[in-house]
Amino acid sequence: MLCAGLLPTFAWGQNLSIASPDKGVQCESVEVSGNTMTCDRDGCVVSGQASLVCGGLDLWADDLELLLGPDQSFAGARARGNVLLVERDTVMTCSQLTLSEDRISGRIDSATFHIKEDRRKVDDRGIPSGRDTTVFRGDIERNAEGRLHIENADFTMCDCGDEPPSWLLTASSIDATVDKRATLWWPQLWLNPLGLGQIPVTPPLAPLSVALEERAGGLLAPEIKLLGGLWPMIDVPVFVPLGRSWDITVTPGVRFDWGRHKLTPISTWGAPRLGGRVRYAPIEGTAGEARVSWTWDRKAQAARIFEEAMRGNFADPEDLLDDANQKRVNGRAALEHRVAIELEHKSELGQQLTWLVAAQWVSDDLMPGDFSVALEDRVANFTASRTELLWRRPGLGGLVAADHLLVLNNSEQVNGTFVADYSNISGREAPTSQRGPFVELRLLPTEIAPGFQVEANASFVRYGPWTSARSPDRVIGAATAGAAWRDRMGPLSLEAGLTLDTMWFDPTTDTAATHAMTIVDTGASTRLGRALGDLYHLVEPSLRYRGLPWLSSQVPTTPALDPRLGRHGIHQGVVGISQSLWRKHSTHLQRLASLVISQPLALDTGELLQTQIDVDSTVASTNLSAWTDIDFARNAAVQEIGSRISRSFGPVSLSGEYARWNGRADRFRRSLYDLAAEGPPLGWTSWVHMLNAGTSIRIGDTGHLSYSTSVLLSTPRDCKLDREAIGGGWSGQCLQQNELDREPGITVHRIGASYRSPCNCWEVAATLQIPPDDPLGNIRGSISLAVGGYALGSN
Repeated sequence: MLCAGLLPTFAWGQNLSIASPDKGVQCESVEVSGNTMTCDRDGCVVSGQASLVCGGLDLWADDLELLLGPDQSFAGARARGNVLLVERDTVMTCSQLTLSEDRISGRIDSATFHIKEDRRKVDDRGIPSGRDTTVFRGDIERNAEGRLHIENADFTMCDCGDEPPSWLLTASSIDATVDKRATLWWPQLWLNPLGLGQIPVTPPLAPLSVALEERAGGLLAPEIKLLGGLWPMIDVPVFVPLGRSWDITVTPGVRFDWGRHKLTPISTWGAPRLGGRVRYAPIEGTAGEARVSWTWDRKAQAARIFEEAMRGNFADPEDLLDDANQKRVNGRAALEHRVAIELEHKSELGQQLTWLVAAQWVSDDLMPGDFSVALEDRVANFTASRTELLWRRPGLGGLVAADHLLVLNNSEQVNGTFVADYSNISGREAPTSQRGPFVELRLLPTEIAPGFQVEANASFVRYGPWTSARSPDRVIGAATAGAAWRDRMGPLSLEAGLTLDTMWFDPTTDTAATHAMTIVDTGASTRLGRALGDLYHLVEPSLRYRGLPWLSSQVPTTPALDPRLGRHGIHQGVVGISQSLWRKHSTHLQRLASLVISQPLALDTGELLQTQIDVDSTVASTNLSAWTDIDFARNAAVQEIGSRISRSFGPVSLSGEYARWNGRADRFRRSLYDLAAEGPPLGWTSWVHMLNAGTSIRIGDTGHLSYSTSVLLSTPRDCKLDREAIGGGWSGQCLQQNELDREPGITVHRIGASYRSPCNCWEVAATLQIPPDDPLGNIRGSISLAVGGYALGSN
């Protein structure tokens, strides 16, 4: 650290306390010390590790001359040799300086002025030791506390100590208010490429105002996205603080599209945009953020972009003229004013009540696909919003919630007729079924006797549209009460639980208005272990019963609506064994490997259910895990198998994941908490077969590269892609098996890169998602910039 290197070890000799005058005082007294001190009526000369303390100002120097007034009060000081001055979160170094009697005004030639990131980080002498956020150099004059005028100045946000920074701005003069803003007069940018020396790259520019505080208003760094080819969408945020509790960010921008549609009129070359963000925290416990963006997407360019994409999927361009495709083009062309809104809010309404809101809305179904970078966001089928009220007190909890799902794929078919209405303003989404209100009151697990706990809850939920367009799909009231017991008996750990679950259905939609069931979960386990040198082998066998032994009536089978509406009577016994290997250390045990085997059995039919096996191992810098799901009742058919591995080789890290499963996999059929809530998303013989792979490289302390990809592997042998079929597609056999319509191969390439300059001067990061079929025409990405240790786009 520069500051620490300038000071020798302190050896206090003489000490002196002097009163400060009443006029313009900045501290009540001045404390002076050093190795030797000589005084007369005009002042004192302090030599050797001299120091001066005046309120929040601390000064060290080789020699210090203290000036005294007629009444022997402090009248100023002159410091020479390795001068270091500390005030609040600033550190100044120079060869000499002069302070006036009110300690504010002073002239410092050839000085370096550091503004620290965190004043709380100090060394043994009280000198701030955190990183520099801003560094000024030049001839500094302190006109008032916190106000500087610097001649022959330069400015940087690099924390490089005595080393030359990666960049700096020189100026004829700088006027700065510490922790607020600095104005650079006629600045010139200098760069230090590859550490070869400072080189000017611009002529003197117009005066520049630079924010020195976190919430200073001004222009922020551009936000850049690549949404198709190499044609960017650029937003330029302007940050406006409104006190300490509110701020506004106005974001004008443009989405460049000429390279995608090649229309001639200049007005169609880009889509102008305007966005805004409001953040607020007016009182303690209340905070939120609202974001809105508007894009004026001209009809001609929007339709042409979609038409170009459509044409790529048809051998004959005349196919675009058929009725259905023309409706799509016309519907896409109608999306001229495109708006996205997001809201987040949290309020602590006392110590027991919290209100949360997370909402989002888009004006048309195609916005996530057109404006998102990540593949996962671009293929989303809906956007979700929720508001909820949480109540809590010791032993009790409550929740009131309401959801809204904005469906993004409901424009293709309306009552069996194709309608290319992508707009979410017309109100076609109003009849969409929603969940709400949902009300729940819960008694949290409460111990009523040693080893005994009770818990209960009551809930009410409505499924249906928020409008009166049609009646609710279902209304459910439920109540549960249960008791659990846990104890040890010798080497055995015993536990048992019994729950009574009752539900009431809206009698207008179900013939059975009430339903009740019992849920039983009981088991026993033990631990056996032995030492093998510095290793420890642990074995944990277990035996468990879980089931729904009694149901008063059949539950309506609509588990997609509510997981409770798919349960039926079951009796399961589960035999399990867990083995793990541990290494002894002086203060702890480190797990090296584990093997877990679980075998459930249907007690009512005697049928073996799917065996689950999990293996995990961590050795040195390699982590390996694998799992499988085997159905021995069906010729030992493997219903699911997968593995993950990660390995580091110095700066290089590799990772991979393989998985293959079908709809019979146990995790799609058996829910540990709902006990057999069925409704698999795929057919029983449908397979998903995928591979994820990635690598990352650390380049010294400054760079990082990463690459990952997802591969959809070929289907099993009994399901082939029929290239002879009209338009291509899956064979009839696959369709009968409810096989997914998918094309094997790489789905996406993900590339990431970042660079941080030495001394943390600046950092740039970029991410790209590239589809394999059209790598340049449909590339997506984003670029972010940070300067001086903080992100310029996120005040």
